[in-house]
Amino acid sequence: MLAQYLNHKTGCMVPIMGYMFLLFGIVMLIIGSINILGAQSSSSWPVTQGEVLTSVVDKKATSTRSKKSRNLRIKGSGISVSNKSEKSYSYEALVSYSYSVSGEEYVGKRIAFGAITKGGRGRAETICERYPVGSQVKVHYDPDDAGSATLEVGIQAQVFFIPGLGAFFLLMGAAILVVRRKRSAAESQEWQSA
Repeated sequence: MLAQYLNHKTGCMVPIMGYMFLLFGIVMLIIGSINILGAQSSSSWPVTQGEVLTSVVDKKATSTRSKKSRNLRIKGSGISVSNKSEKSYSYEALVSYSYSVSGEEYVGKRIAFGAITKGGRGRAETICERYPVGSQVKVHYDPDDAGSATLEVGIQAQVFFIPGLGAFFLLMGAAILVVRRKRSAAESQEWQSA
């Protein structure tokens, strides 16, 4: 009886979760495809000289509660012991550069299409070391929209991360829905035969 109740209550959440995975996967595939197309077309974009304006590693802290320690209160004593929050850090390379096209000045921030600039400190520092402030850089700009530019052109391995993740979520969502549909069909046959 309890198993039937729980199955009924959670049964509607499984398809919703499956559809959410599908939707998330589709969105990531679309964004990833746009990045891949941009990376591919950037190889033929015109080039102009630019100058790096900023090149910094941005450090962001996030606090999380430790799962191992717990809050403890002793009633009537006024003593309270709580777990401490642990800080973790993420790092991002923030690079901006100026360039001009047909006498108009622009500021760009894209290093490469699909570039992963967030993560560990080492990755962010490596990116910033490649583009020190004041250095001259080749800026590839879109001839149809000069405000869209990049420093690194062509398809690089990292551009496939987002669409790959999107494909994973799409497949997971489809699998969840197929399994749920098969379960529902089996359950309805059981009810009909009973």
